[in-house]
Amino acid sequence: MKISVLGPAGSYSEKAALFFFSKVLEKEADNEMVYFSDIESTVLSLWEKTGPDFAVIPLENSIEGAVGISMDLLNEKEACIATEIILRIDHCLLSLSDSMDEITAVYSHPQGIYQCRPFLRGRLKNARIIETESTSKAALLASKDFHAAAIASADAGKRYGLNVLESGIGSQKNNRTRFVLIYKKQDSQSGFQPDFQSFSPSDCLSNPVFKYVSENEFKKDETGHLYLKTSVISYLKNDKPGALYHILGAFFKNDINLTRIESRPSKKELGDYCFYIDFEGSTSDEHVSKAVEEAKSHSDRLKILGTYGRLAE
Repeated sequence: MKISVLGPAGSYSEKAALFFFSKVLEKEADNEMVYFSDIESTVLSLWEKTGPDFAVIPLENSIEGAVGISMDLLNEKEACIATEIILRIDHCLLSLSDSMDEITAVYSHPQGIYQCRPFLRGRLKNARIIETESTSKAALLASKDFHAAAIASADAGKRYGLNVLESGIGSQKNNRTRFVLIYKKQDSQSGFQPDFQSFSPSDCLSNPVFKYVSENEFKKDETGHLYLKTSVISYLKNDKPGALYHILGAFFKNDINLTRIESRPSKKELGDYCFYIDFEGSTSDEHVSKAVEEAKSHSDRLKILGTYGRLAE
């Protein structure tokens, strides 16, 4: 199995992919991680001739919210979500030096920098702040400069021979990032049409992750049943009062719990948006199917990104 991730080695995306590999029952000898310099390349690799089976991308953070490029790519490309993984993010200050007094530059991903801004203002206010494509790239760069530091994970520091000058430097201690494992949809002709195939792990019809991972590895609800979510993207049929209300009302009338709703610019014109909606349940459930069909009737386009489970920690 081959999975593409945001690199270089030591990224949080790699950690999410390794977490998935740890749940795979068939311990395949040819499991392979392929690293890319940015999220877009990570996703587009799925369409290469000898591309990977899956890609791991960050979708949202508990502090920063949605990862815009990831959401846009899910809209633009025929990709489906296979499963989600929630990781705790613990930022550390890493350096070849063993003293913070010698640090003149700090590298990190923009989100890592933002999440650690009180620490940077208080302890490294004179250091240059340099943005990188990933936290692991920051660690790699810091490993080449004695007077530089990186904001990244302790695992990244270990990989690149850096000292942990201080751990837990984020402004919020309950920092979590939601990563999704995605794959290329085989039927590229379906466009935005919803697909009501069953995603039940008992019959393994549609979601390819169930070929690799046991149902026991997924989160269960309070009744002990598999916890399933579905994600859709809706583009409103008419930009008029009540358009979004009718779409959301379809889920309310069918007693479906929405877990997330997010708007993103359609990129057509200013003020034009599409809506990402996550909710509990499977498209194979009658009440979910009914709600999605009603939401579709109020949408110009409706794209189902998949029904999937969450890997248990």
